[in-house]
Amino acid sequence: MAIFFYFPTKDTTIYEEDTSKNTGKDEILELTKITSGSTRYEDSLATYSYTYNTRILLQFEMADLNTMISAGTIPAFSTGSITSASAFLKLHVSKEEAITDIETINAIPVSMSGGRNWTEGQGRDKSINESGNPIADVGASWTNSKLEGNETWNTLTDSSQPLIKNNWATNSGGGTWHANDAYSGSQDLTTTSGDLSINITNGIGAHQKGALANDGWVVKRTDVGETNSGRYGSHKYFSIDTHTIYSPKLEIKWDDSSIEGTGSSATLSADDIVVYPKNNKGEYKKDSRERIRVAGRERYPTKTYATSSDYSAVNYLPATSYWGIKDMHTEEYVVDFDTTYTKLSCDAEGNYFDLFMDGLQPERYYKFMFRVDRGIKKQFFDEDFAFKIVR
Repeated sequence: MAIFFYFPTKDTTIYEEDTSKNTGKDEILELTKITSGSTRYEDSLATYSYTYNTRILLQFEMADLNTMISAGTIPAFSTGSITSASAFLKLHVSKEEAITDIETINAIPVSMSGGRNWTEGQGRDKSINESGNPIADVGASWTNSKLEGNETWNTLTDSSQPLIKNNWATNSGGGTWHANDAYSGSQDLTTTSGDLSINITNGIGAHQKGALANDGWVVKRTDVGETNSGRYGSHKYFSIDTHTIYSPKLEIKWDDSSIEGTGSSATLSADDIVVYPKNNKGEYKKDSRERIRVAGRERYPTKTYATSSDYSAVNYLPATSYWGIKDMHTEEYVVDFDTTYTKLSCDAEGNYFDLFMDGLQPERYYKFMFRVDRGIKKQFFDEDFAFKIVR
């Protein structure tokens, strides 16, 4: 597999209850529904009379994407083909509360007209004045795409713009988005939901081909989910302003595995084997692309009389062998094992995989991980094969 990341250039949460609230610089993005009839502890169990939602706005700049596709670095986008590029919007969960119902989360391309755009703003969740009201100076809010200049979302929807859509539960606003559902993606969540990974291949492909303006993405519940009586609770995700490794990202991946040049070399069939990176440099530049060579051998090879060492022989791992990457500090997978997208390749020199280092954060330590599947048995190889990304 090959994997390439884009990180947001801007993101924020917009709030239906606090229609002028901006949180463009907050560390958290919030997807919350407050249902009419529910109570809130912070106001002495006062009961809500209305339903309020929050939505998340993000934008990714991909100016070099066409160049990379033209150069063959990234394949063209196409659904249904693992060797074509697929795009996933990834949000990492920080905290979830009161999740009681199964729900669907949509990622939809923001649609704006007249060359307008929305701004991130400088607000934070607790940016309030002495009266307890949100400080509203600049940035996107529920009512405004830009609080500066008083540009409202609702001015973008009229009969002359049939491809622009919006809706709300109680207060008008909440962004505008493309009416063509073919460009959107969705993910079903349960009471144990966790991170978001929404397939938005069609929308990113349309951006890349120029068929759809890159105005950003809105992450929201379905229209029905926002207005019905379902109590979906709160999902909080890390924003681009987080001080952790869990920034949102656009993950572009494709299957670039290749099987060639194995000749008469043997595939390792022994149970007790050692797997390790042969050419781990220990440090890699953030913008580099590296081919990581992976070696495998029996842990205790049988003694033979030969003129060459058993350790120098090319022994191929089974075709069901995969790679992954963990953060050394958090022990979290940055790239998890995937039987479609993290298969090891091989050529005449042995097994390998290619890795874009700019998907990893600089000045952090990571480690290579390997997995070999033999039927229902899975062997994991975690020997702290550490490396650092440097600027």
